[in-house]
Amino acid sequence: MFWDGCRVNLLQGNTAARTARMISITASVFNAYMDYRITYEYSVRDKPDEFIAHVPSQLVADVPANVPRALLPEYIVELILKHSPQIAKIRRLRIL
Repeated sequence: MFWDGCRVNLLQGNTAARTARMISITASVFNAYMDYRITYEYSVRDKPDEFIAHVPSQLVADVPANVPRALLPEYIVELILKHSPQIAKIRRLRIL
């Protein structure tokens, strides 16, 4: 197992060095991304003031875990607009 081979190296050195090695290994083992399910309405570029479509549920994957909760809606809107050039505006975005 991965941890068995690292045990000797982790226990050597002072406490700060051991902690730094554990954090480094933990960061590489665990994924630092989150997935969110959202709902929203959008308009197309041809008619930006007419919200013509409602997306009842969409999965947004691989959002960095360090994005603050207060900035999450803005981040997701920018992500959608970047990946969908035909969308002009998004409104009523909700994280489910």
